Formats: sequence, structure tokens, C-alpha cells
Amino acid sequence: MPVQPITRVLLSSGVILLFGYLGLYIGVIALICRHFGLWTAPLVWALSEFIKTKGELGFPWDLLGCSITPYVHLVQPAALGGIYLISAWLVLVNLLLYHLLFSRRRLAYGAALVAAFAAPLAFSQIHIRPGKPWFKVAIIQPNVSPLDKGDWNSREKIQADLMKLTRKAAASKPDLIVYPETATLVDVTRSTTIGTAIRSLVDSLGIETVTGTPLHDIPRHAWFNGAVLLKPNQDSVRQRYYKIHLV
Repeated sequence: MPVQPITRVLLSSGVILLFGYLGLYIGVIALICRHFGLWTAPLVWALSEFIKTKGELGFPWDLLGCSITPYVHLVQPAALGGIYLISAWLVLVNLLLYHLLFSRRRLAYGAALVAAFAAPLAFSQIHIRPGKPWFKVAIIQPNVSPLDKGDWNSREKIQADLMKLTRKAAASKPDLIVYPETATLVDVTRSTTIGTAIRSLVDSLGIETVTGTPLHDIPRHAWFNGAVLLKPNQDSVRQRYYKIHLV
């Protein structure tokens, strides 16, 4: 389905407005730090990220702390203060590095920088205890174009590819299989052809599966972008999540 010209204009305009809105936070941070000093930057940055994720205009993407998630031992303090604590730590590290390079008190700032790295590493050694049982997860990510994903006529092929990848991943004997957001084009908890097929696959593999799916909430007479946990040989779906904040 080709994208209409008016849609391109609206999308482009929306992206430009989004950049302007997000840029306001950087401007406010700069003004506050200029008035109260650079040492307030870690706290102000973390607070701005927290505020940025709230409300109707909340945009909880691309937070600074997300940039170091591949470094497992450095992000463990997120257990104490979430991603915002990691963002504050990153700003602090950069602030110390700046003073180390341009200040005469290099020894003091060098020691502080070492301590800043030692703190999360020490917490990691305590938090990640050796000997804990490993939990093996298989993540399924079909290569589906967003345009095809919205095409109702392509749903059978999409689901066939999804199930094929699932069987392939099951060969490695994972403890859990995870599908992407809106992996199914229909409510998988209802007795539909696709829903029944996926639940039958879960039963045959004997592996719990988390999938994104549209969910119809009958009491509220509304549809939600949700996720459910499908358990083998369990008819009812007891664990489900309704997305409450759209971005």
C-alpha cells in the first residue's frame, strides 16, 4: 500500500515538531546548569528525562542511559533508580572527565572518576551472584515490512513465517520464546484461526511464549495494544498486559 503524499507531509511535520519539543529539554537543562552550576547537571538531566516520559506528550525513547545497556555490569544500579539513575551516572562521568582534562586538580578528579566507575562495578558483583541458574530466551523477529504488516491479505504468510521461526528456535530448547509487538494481527486470546494455531503450537512445543497482540477488553468495550503470556496446555490466558501509554 503506497504512502499518500499528504501522509508524507504530515509525518515529516510531526517529526520536525517532535525534534523541536525534545530540544526544549536540552535548552532548559542548559539554563538551569548555567544558573546553579554544572554539578547540578546529573540531577537535572535525570529529572528532565523522567518528566519527558510523562503526560500525553511523553516520549520514553532514546534516554541517555539506554546507550550503555550492552555493558551489563555498568547498568545494574538501574535496580535502585531505573534508567534515570544510569543517565545521571553517565552525565556525572562526563562531568568528571571534563574536569580531569581541563582542571588543575587532576589527581582529585581522577580519583573521583575511578570511584564513579568502581561503584556500579562493585554493586554488580553483589547483585549478580555467581551460581544463579541461567534462563534461556529465544527472541523471534520476523523481517516484515510495516506496510505488509498492515495488509490483511498478508496475515497468513506473516503468521506462517512466525511459526516457522518459532519451530526453528525451539530446537535450542529455550525456557521462553518472545514475539515482537503486535506479532499477531488478531486477538490471539480469542478463538480465531490464527490464535488457535499459535496456541496449538505453544502446546506442542511445551514452551511458554510471550507475544504482542491486539487485545479486546470486553468490560471497557475497547481495543488495546497488548501482550500476553501463553502457557502450554492452558486454555485461558491469565497473564496479559494492556499498553497504557502510547508513543
